[in-house]
Amino acid sequence: MSEPFIKRFLPKTTKEVVGREKEIRTLIDFVKNFRKQKKKAVLLYGPPGSGKTSIVYALAFEFNLEVIEVNASDFRTKDDISTKIGNAIKQQSLFFKSKIILIDEV
Repeated sequence: MSEPFIKRFLPKTTKEVVGREKEIRTLIDFVKNFRKQKKKAVLLYGPPGSGKTSIVYALAFEFNLEVIEVNASDFRTKDDISTKIGNAIKQQSLFFKSKIILIDEV
């Protein structure tokens, strides 16, 4: 079975993402200096199809980070989301990588 068309053309690095240079620089700085950051989260917003999720995956690939993706619309309450995210934060990565926790559709 061949790879889906959409996945074949997803950006593999942030350099392949066009039109979001300022946002990408901000995210790269955030990831590079994460341990020094007071705030431990970033909110990406924009219309569907504007590249938010693609940027996160490209950034993760570039920095060798594991992405744990949670779709907030799959959960009904704040406690459900907190439980799922809390478990993701506490779990050790299989390959001892740092993680990006992506909560989609917040």
